[in-house]
Amino acid sequence: PAAAEAAAHAARAVATLLAVASGGCDTGKNNAAVALGWMFKHCPAAAEAAHTADAVATLLAVANGGSDWGKCNAALALGWLCAHCPAAAAAAPTSGVVAALIAVHNSVPSRAGAAFALSFLGDAAVTRAGLAGVVARLLPYLDSRDRREVAEALLRVVRMRPAEAAAAIAACEGGRGRIEAAAVRPGDGDNDVAAGRACAAIITALDAAVPDVLDGVLRTTKHPQGAACAVQLRVGDAAAHAPTAAAGGAGGARGGAADAHASVGPRASATLRGRMSFRSVALREQPLAAHAAV
Repeated sequence: PAAAEAAAHAARAVATLLAVASGGCDTGKNNAAVALGWMFKHCPAAAEAAHTADAVATLLAVANGGSDWGKCNAALALGWLCAHCPAAAAAAPTSGVVAALIAVHNSVPSRAGAAFALSFLGDAAVTRAGLAGVVARLLPYLDSRDRREVAEALLRVVRMRPAEAAAAIAACEGGRGRIEAAAVRPGDGDNDVAAGRACAAIITALDAAVPDVLDGVLRTTKHPQGAACAVQLRVGDAAAHAPTAAAGGAGGARGGAADAHASVGPRASATLRGRMSFRSVALREQPLAAHAAV
């Protein structure tokens, strides 16, 4: 009885908020979208109650028109709806939800709500929006009060295509360093702990993708120096697991394969930031994708 009563109460609340979101001023629509997003996030019964054609149409109308804040908050509400209602997520490609989220993602570049929502909808939706753009939109918000949700969204995207996500992260300002900083940021609340755990999982996924990234460089580069750098990183990744492999880490590259390999740091994942030298040419803070381009 208690569960049934809670579900009925959620349905009434959703209906009331949808009525506000479907009419009135932009401020009312925006605030209704915010409230619906919070309801869907914290009350799966509300998400289930809202998965009707009329409810989705109302949120799509807010996402497709009105203020930028209204668009982003409607996108967040749609994301949480799909996160907690499998039927809504399954219908998203054909119901107009994916198209609306991509439209918000493209039209409101200052906010990450649509990128966050797209992370719930799988590889196909993120690919349509552009994985690099989704990553670039999420990464700066690791420093926000919503860092737990952002870190978990970024983790979902990284797990879809780890090698492509690694290149996208390296191309962003701060790159992987933002994730590493967020992983060790002090905090004792549940959100801080969860954000740190998600960032640590992102780093693990990026580390696992290093060989794929380097193999891609070797397959595509036409420049001998770029190939040599990739070989060094590749060997360093394998050597990182050997007890004596990193013994000569600070020796520098002074010619010869042995010296070049010794100059590689103790973990190839660190070289995603390009902190190494080859024959006196400094390659600092350059994404691996740049090596492939040459």
